[in-house]
Amino acid sequence: MFTVDIEKEAEKYLNRLDRTTYKRLRNAIDQIGKDPTIGERLTNHDASFKYRVGGYRILYDVYASKVLVVVVKIASRGQVYRK
Repeated sequence: MFTVDIEKEAEKYLNRLDRTTYKRLRNAIDQIGKDPTIGERLTNHDASFKYRVGGYRILYDVYASKVLVVVVKIASRGQVYRK
């Protein structure tokens, strides 16, 4: 089981969502904490993954040596890859 840390920007986005979507995404984050390789590896990023939850994406980094997962960004599919 990995420790899951959610960055401030991702936490703010998560807290603005309706209750149903919030629960779906929190359950997905819990699943990521249990098995970080459940997501799909991002191209050109060794430790970065994405996980699909309906129309939303969770971007996260895995630090296996620290047994840590950092959720970097949560957003809708159309917005998640914009900087």
